[in-house]
Amino acid sequence: MQSSIKNIRAINENEYQLLWETNSGAVFQNAFWLNMVISAREKVEYYGYYSQDTLMDAFAIVKLKGFFFTNYTLPIFTPCLGWIKQSVDPNFIVEFLRKQKPDAIYYAAKQEAVGWSSGTTFVIDLQESLDQLHKNIRQDKKRSIKKAITQPLAISFKKDFETIQRLVKRTYERQGKQFDGYKELQKIIEIYPNSFQITVSDEKTDLASLLFVYDKTTAYYLIGGFDYEANNYAAGPYAMWKGIEYSKQLNLKIFDFEGSEIPSIAQYFQSFGGIQKHYYSISKYGFIFSLLKKYR
Repeated sequence: MQSSIKNIRAINENEYQLLWETNSGAVFQNAFWLNMVISAREKVEYYGYYSQDTLMDAFAIVKLKGFFFTNYTLPIFTPCLGWIKQSVDPNFIVEFLRKQKPDAIYYAAKQEAVGWSSGTTFVIDLQESLDQLHKNIRQDKKRSIKKAITQPLAISFKKDFETIQRLVKRTYERQGKQFDGYKELQKIIEIYPNSFQITVSDEKTDLASLLFVYDKTTAYYLIGGFDYEANNYAAGPYAMWKGIEYSKQLNLKIFDFEGSEIPSIAQYFQSFGGIQKHYYSISKYGFIFSLLKKYR
């Protein structure tokens, strides 16, 4: 393994991006995406795997540097990275990162590897007919969608940061949590071309607003917000269904919910006919970083 790790070399952003473009890489591996979502204290680094002088594959890492620690992590809205072509053993990335001796590592990829932890997402095969996709939905969600159509609720595809910001804020406040990604969310809505937003409204107010991003094969549900005080529980399922429907119209092959380990959210995704699929992550926390997490 050690000799293979020696085949990993630093490359520049242009080399990395060219490989990403020629191999139809995922949204989250896009150098433009990474530069858009990293924080001021984060830095993107690019590495390639070479066979002699030929670049075979590449991966990106994000370094978070603090006053007392150096951490390799994933930026907000980026659930996984890994090899672009998935042609090299993912454990080489881990061994490479460990050689840098960071205080903490968290890295996730679609590739399975020995020693990596398994997480769950849910995906829909968009190559099925629209009728079949609708049949796959759980009955209670079908009733919600039907109710939304008969009310009727209005659908907008306009990108509107203020609307989704307001609804996301209400959703997090209802859960007693705080969301810190509004700056990055605004960038995605305003400058990332492969994204669409769906907002469902009645005659009085906006009820739900969801954001999706996509690459050449896959649409990803990124984030959503809901006005629970309006007591219209048909709006959210209707918005999600329209997102699935529109993703199929874009001739994409897969709809990925970028799943959650929270059981209630996982069940919600599964209720739309989502099939369980695994992604894989590796984590390591040193003494200093563990203390900082404990007393944060």
